[in-house]
Amino acid sequence: AARADYYTAPMRRAPTVEASHAGGPWRASMLLSAPHRLCFFWAGVQWALSALWWAALLLAQALGFVWPSQLSPSVAHGLWFGLGAMPLFICGFIFTAGPKWLRRPPVDARRLRGAVASFTLGWLLAVAGMHLDVRLAVAGLGLASLGLGALAWRAARLVAGSMQRDRLHAAAVAAALAVM
Repeated sequence: AARADYYTAPMRRAPTVEASHAGGPWRASMLLSAPHRLCFFWAGVQWALSALWWAALLLAQALGFVWPSQLSPSVAHGLWFGLGAMPLFICGFIFTAGPKWLRRPPVDARRLRGAVASFTLGWLLAVAGMHLDVRLAVAGLGLASLGLGALAWRAARLVAGSMQRDRLHAAAVAAALAVM
């Protein structure tokens, strides 16, 4: 019975900028209404850009054009596809569902803005650097790492501050973010 309450208890809501668009037009401020909206949006942007980049690179190769490359295109592809968007999807998940699981206050998406921006901008710089200058790629990956590190630290604090006995899943998610 106690376990059923864990899954059926009403979710506490984070403070919102705009709780619902209720039929109105979409506005950028809605991204700050919940952590998953902010993180999923920027993960989706990265995923779309990475797919367009990869398609353009393959098309250029098929047409005989060679893009400058400071890093093997396969390595660049693997890095961006594997570590670009996915951590933001994971963060959106843990910062939205995690507080309910852990019986913690909701996470305000506005407090994640800087880290999400650092992570996303870092990846854009890294990809540019993978074609132009390896130092730019390293700087971009460093900036992305700082952003993800801040998100991983916040996830670890979310778990550490919980008094719930069953924190294993949330702790594993926080640990995975730290490894990434």
